[in-house]
This record gives sequence, structure tokens and C-alpha cells, in this order.
Amino acid sequence: MTSLITILGSAAVAIGLALQGGLSNLAGGLMILIFKPFKVGDYIEANGKEGTVKLISLFYTSITTIDNKVIQLPNGGLSNTAITNYTMNKKRLLDVIISVSYNSNIDKTKKVITDTLNNIDSIIKEEPMLVRLKTHNSSSLDFVVRAWVNTTDYWPTYYEFMEMVKKNLDKNKIEIPYPQMDVHITK
Repeated sequence: MTSLITILGSAAVAIGLALQGGLSNLAGGLMILIFKPFKVGDYIEANGKEGTVKLISLFYTSITTIDNKVIQLPNGGLSNTAITNYTMNKKRLLDVIISVSYNSNIDKTKKVITDTLNNIDSIIKEEPMLVRLKTHNSSSLDFVVRAWVNTTDYWPTYYEFMEMVKKNLDKNKIEIPYPQMDVHITK
């Protein structure tokens, strides 16, 4: 009788351990459905994976990556990790660093960058913009550039800004530096 109780106890422990992941995923799924940290259609990043949420079920959340791969994320782990939801808010801050050479005029550089922002239609002009010298790096002056855009316009605006600012800096003869080293030889 003792052997039978031991076998039944061991079987119960084995079944409990086998169901642990499933129950964790079920509980995580319920938490996601109740607290709604994201919804179908949102672009999220979690556990080193990112993509557009296509399906939220009780056990798994399905996301599609930018290159059209489908990833199934277990809800147990998903409910216990940090989740970045890129599309939850209507506006996003475009936040980039533009580097120029040390011989660049700071005021002229700020004006060229600001004018570039003002010439992009998708930048929300009613929101504050920031163009300031941030850092004196070893081979560049780094300007922080911040402007608000609608979330749906973020990537098109980012790419448009990066192309336009390079063209405008070139047009105004403001050099974008590259790493270099001066070597002095003495005899």
C-alpha cells in the first residue's frame, strides 16, 4: 500500500510539473486580456522579439515581424516581462542625434536642422521642438533633435528627416565627420 501511495504521489507531482507551463500561460493570457497592455494591431517588443500583434489567445500571443515571420510568444513569460508598446499612444517623439565637425558654426547648424524640421509636413508644429548641442565628442559635435510626430507617421518622417538633413547640411557646407586620426612623425 505504501508503494502505491508513493507511485500515485509521484505521478501527481509529475502531472503538476507538466501542467505548470500550461497553467502559467493560461494565467498570463487572462492577465493580458484583462489588463490590455497591448491589443491586436499594436507593434510591441518583448523578450527580445518585436512585431505587430496578430492574435491574442489564452495560451499564446502571435506577432508578425517586419520581415513577415510569425512568432508565438507564451503568455506566461509575456505577462512577466517588460513590454514596449510602440503604437499605444497617438504621438511619438522623433529623437535623433546629428553629428557635425568641430569647425561647424553652432548657430548655423541649429538653424539648418530647425529649418529642416519645419519643412517636413508630418512634424507636429504645435508641439515643442528641440535642437541643442548635446555632446562634445572626440571627433564631432553632437546635436540632439527632438520633434513630435503622429505614431503612424514615425518611420516615414524619420527617414525623410535623415535624408533632408544630410542634403541641407551639405548645401550649407556643414561637414558630417568621420573617425580620423592625425599622426605626427618627428625625427
